[in-house]
Amino acid sequence: MLFPVQKLANTTNEVFGIYEKNIYQYNNPESFPKLLENILHNIYHKKMAWIYLTLAGLFECGWAIGIKYTDGFPKLIPSLFTLFSMGFSFWLLSIAIRTIPVGTACAVWAGIGAVGVTLLGMILFAESKDIMRIICLLLIVSGIIGLGIVL
Repeated sequence: MLFPVQKLANTTNEVFGIYEKNIYQYNNPESFPKLLENILHNIYHKKMAWIYLTLAGLFECGWAIGIKYTDGFPKLIPSLFTLFSMGFSFWLLSIAIRTIPVGTACAVWAGIGAVGVTLLGMILFAESKDIMRIICLLLIVSGIIGLGIVL
């Protein structure tokens, strides 16, 4: 007979990263607080990974725009900003892929960067604001949201 807690553990196995070997720790009603703690811990780490990934995408925008201001890297301040943003973006991405699958993380990171840089180009550099360009950006945003939902 399965206790309710063990049934819950079976249903949360894939969703919350509780592995098969750990299910048997939760086979009695008294172990429910430990199961709940495990679930909340995994939810926290997944949310933090998405926050890191979003920040990595924003810093990707920073270094891509920063390259424009470096004029080939002879300017010290824009060059330092660009190099810092580049390194910080990669570092945040490396933290995010500990939890989020690498394919999803890289696609979302690149998507945030592409949308952000395009929007900043429109604002800062008076690039084209053609309706087809905006529709394509919305498609990228919908892809990013879709990847977040199906994960």
